[in-house]
Amino acid sequence: MLEARSKAHPNLPWYPFASEAEWKLAYWLATCKSSQSKIDEFLDMDGILAEKPTFGRAYNLFQKLENELAGFGGPAWHCQQILAENFPEARYKDIVLYLRNLEECLNYLVGRPDLDGNIWFAPEVRLAGDDEIQVFDEMPTGHLWHEILQTVHEAGYSSDAALGGVIFGSDKTHLTHYAGNVKVHALYVSLGNIVKDVRAQTSKRAWMLLAYIPICKWENTLEQLVPKTKTKKASLPGILSRRLFHLCMEIICKPLKEINVHEYMIAALDKSNCIHCNATTTNFGSPDSKPLRTQESIPDAIERVWEQRHPNADPYQFSLGATKEGLGDVEYPFWAHLPLVDICQTLSVDLLHSYYEYFFDHIFKWNKNSLGEREIDARMKAQVPYSGSRTFPKGVCHISQMSCKEHRALLKVHLSILANYDVQYSRELTLATQALTNYIYYAQLPTHTEHTLRTYDQAYQDFHQYKYIWIKNESRRGKDGVIEHFNIPKLHAGHHMSNQIRAKGTADNFSTETIEHLHIDTIKEAYPATNKKDWEKQTIRWLVWREKLTELCQFHTWRKTIPAPDPMVELANPCDKGMQNTNMHGRDNTSKCSTHCDNAQVLTNGRSKSLYHAGPRTCPALQAGGFAPAKRTETGLKAPESTLNATAATTKKRKRQIDDLDDQEECIAKRIGRVQQLYNLSKYQDVTLRPTETLTIAAAQEKYKLPTLLEDCRTSSLLPPLVSGETVVGVWTSIRLTEPYRQIFPKVEWTRANTTPPSDKAPAVADPVLYLRDGDQIPSDGDIQLKDCEAGRLQLIFCVIPSPETTNTELPTPVFAYLHKFKPIATSTLENATNMIVIRKPAHLRPHLVNILQIVRVCPLAPRFSGPAIVGVTHQTTLDTYESFYLNKYHSW
Repeated sequence: MLEARSKAHPNLPWYPFASEAEWKLAYWLATCKSSQSKIDEFLDMDGILAEKPTFGRAYNLFQKLENELAGFGGPAWHCQQILAENFPEARYKDIVLYLRNLEECLNYLVGRPDLDGNIWFAPEVRLAGDDEIQVFDEMPTGHLWHEILQTVHEAGYSSDAALGGVIFGSDKTHLTHYAGNVKVHALYVSLGNIVKDVRAQTSKRAWMLLAYIPICKWENTLEQLVPKTKTKKASLPGILSRRLFHLCMEIICKPLKEINVHEYMIAALDKSNCIHCNATTTNFGSPDSKPLRTQESIPDAIERVWEQRHPNADPYQFSLGATKEGLGDVEYPFWAHLPLVDICQTLSVDLLHSYYEYFFDHIFKWNKNSLGEREIDARMKAQVPYSGSRTFPKGVCHISQMSCKEHRALLKVHLSILANYDVQYSRELTLATQALTNYIYYAQLPTHTEHTLRTYDQAYQDFHQYKYIWIKNESRRGKDGVIEHFNIPKLHAGHHMSNQIRAKGTADNFSTETIEHLHIDTIKEAYPATNKKDWEKQTIRWLVWREKLTELCQFHTWRKTIPAPDPMVELANPCDKGMQNTNMHGRDNTSKCSTHCDNAQVLTNGRSKSLYHAGPRTCPALQAGGFAPAKRTETGLKAPESTLNATAATTKKRKRQIDDLDDQEECIAKRIGRVQQLYNLSKYQDVTLRPTETLTIAAAQEKYKLPTLLEDCRTSSLLPPLVSGETVVGVWTSIRLTEPYRQIFPKVEWTRANTTPPSDKAPAVADPVLYLRDGDQIPSDGDIQLKDCEAGRLQLIFCVIPSPETTNTELPTPVFAYLHKFKPIATSTLENATNMIVIRKPAHLRPHLVNILQIVRVCPLAPRFSGPAIVGVTHQTTLDTYESFYLNKYHSW
């Protein structure tokens, strides 16, 4: 592409824009979410732009994006009319399917250069430990890929054939908020070959919008058919919509790997049947296994319905016969003839719907009935807040609508909220909730082994053992009283999770959470840019522009890494020729020419970035960018440099450019490495480059309300002996902590421990942390046991700022932490019902000064209630009010 563009536009490397500055302006205008009229208004302003861009108006800009960027963007979109010969009800209404070619989309994903190194092309067996236990994480590590590849080889195909695991994500969403009723049924596609961490990030664009499934209300059809009964009139729109979906999917797809949403509609079953086995609504609550359902069983049942129904029966009559067989309303499932696809095993158990929504819709509701809304709210208000965690300072029972984020936050603290309430069957209620919490958290592990899968199955069986407590205490009740069964499809879905993980990798490979986020980054961002008429075409055009801009940005970023042709090399060629001859006096010119060529090479290397910069040079009177007037600066004025820390070198942060390489992680890693070296931190710790503020120890003692701080500093062996109240210290308000790499949790994240002084509006913040005992430091391999740690509240983070006379820039500046200790952790004693460790506060404050290297991680605490919650306690005062806390093992999952 670079060669083709160079030949077509030899003097315009930024084509279709005149310069790099114009390209940056165009990118900003096209992505700033402003209307075309506002863009035109901006372009017409005097004094804003130093020169007029070549496109002039917004319309011309978008025409350039649409017509002059051949080779950029994804596959083209097509519009296909659903014909009456394929779908008889289409004769009453125009039904249009907007789609892309599936094969082109898959080839596009495989060929994306930014996904290079993040794609699997063969299944793999991973083993861990001396026992060589099989590990399941990525989709190609499951058994299913190996079985399919073996089938392909037995069929006589090449042994070098690579499998492509196609993943479809389908979901409906509203595009209007306050007025109108515009919905869209979007279909996305990705590849199971792509690394799951990349696929889960919507910014990586590992998913593509593949089609808009048409949504119909069928008013004209109902007017023409005139249903004779109310039941038929109410059922017919749903029947036709499900049939239309299968017809559209038959048009769209060839190979099918999995679809995670609307599973019953896709499998052509009704909701009274499990899609994986022969379980029905009469035995969903049983922990016993049922025979697995096969793909052949569904077409066989459809044939039996055909034999019994009238030859000219309408879809509603077929639906009546299908209900007796446990089928849906679809006569011709789109997956019936797809190769290497067993729809009963392809459809997957979803974490979002089968676990988190199940917890909130059922378990949380039953426990709320057991404790009462007032007690649940009081206990939620008293939960310990942590940076980045969702809190509920006003309780939770009044919230009418929640997302998965709130469901996760509730589940993290739900067991500690439920425990130790003075209610009948309290212990049994806690055991049942603990079993549920365990099997949900085991299900979402990012890496599994046979050991963890067996532990998951055991927790699932434990839940079935204790679940009847909600019937016994009458908290599982409906409008007509107590419900004496557990025939809930979402509960039964958990029975198949371990086998699904063995077959297709861990559950985060087929979770629908990513699909929920894709709507926000694609359709919901595109719809406001339309005029609401023919919005499908306009959103597609908007998405195509965005794809082209993104790829053009990546292209220019890559192009800048390609070395530019070096004209100075041509200057060296005559010298090389002259080296073979002598001058007119017969003397050898080798030495002279060599020196000249060496100098030329040095000159070239030293000026290549300025003389041979891609694109035309900008006017010296303009800033970099070329479209804004240069700022006038006064000479002779210089801002005084901060002297808060003599050891911290000043740096000027360069503004990020739109076509910079995506090296944010690398920049962050460099900054963290510099801070760790500067303050002698471990590789699991991070603070800001400069302290938040500078105080004397006496001022810090007064501000943070720490009456023994100065005395403890004087008696500590960690600080210089001549510490006084006038000693200057740099104070931080937080420290970031992370954990060592663990195979079962390969993705580690930074957490923040805060410490801020009290104010008139809020009490002090002193987050609890775990720290190593005196004399210990974090091992280089990060192998830390809980028995080696103690817990305390982080009251102050500071370093002693040396005077200018004693400053030694070669030595790191040590940082210290001032804590209030809890009682020693009894790691060998677990509370019976919750199976969690209890940490208690001492009778009197126990201040302690430690080196920051001893801080290990945030200590996740949850108040341990005994009877009703204390009235009036909030998340800001809970650590000061309650005397004992659970070490919440679910907090960091």
